[in-house]
Amino acid sequence: MAPLPPPALSAPADGQDPPPLDPRLVDRLLTDHPDRAAALISALRLEHRVAQGVAHGALYGLDPEVVGWDWRALMSRYVPALPYGPVGRAETGALASVYDPVALADLLSLSPAVARTLIAALSPAQRTAQAEAQADWLVDDHGLPAEAEEILAGWERDLAARAA
Repeated sequence: MAPLPPPALSAPADGQDPPPLDPRLVDRLLTDHPDRAAALISALRLEHRVAQGVAHGALYGLDPEVVGWDWRALMSRYVPALPYGPVGRAETGALASVYDPVALADLLSLSPAVARTLIAALSPAQRTAQAEAQADWLVDDHGLPAEAEEILAGWERDLAARAA
């Protein structure tokens, strides 16, 4: 099987997932706030982390595997308490949640400000999908009564309060 061609910054190649976040913004975050970048990267689902790494590598002509190794070193330095291996449920599709529900829950307890920043970076559709993933995880893994609508409403209230 031939390797996939590198994606253009504006569109992924056939068979590749688009990065969930603009690679230039992630690059800026890596430069200015490596601790927050490490938290963001560690919270991405594996398939989104790979797509983000391919897009980041395309910015500088780097092999995505090299980017992956650099990111693993960054994550182990700044967020050793968070999982940064292949984590998450095998959920794909346009409305798959961006962040692994377990990693986001850990991040919410360890660094609420960073977690809020990550949630704010999601599009409305991604935020809805993430709330659904968080609710499913709370119900399925912990037996807690959770509704995606309540989680999403809480996030929206928080975003509105931060904007005011």
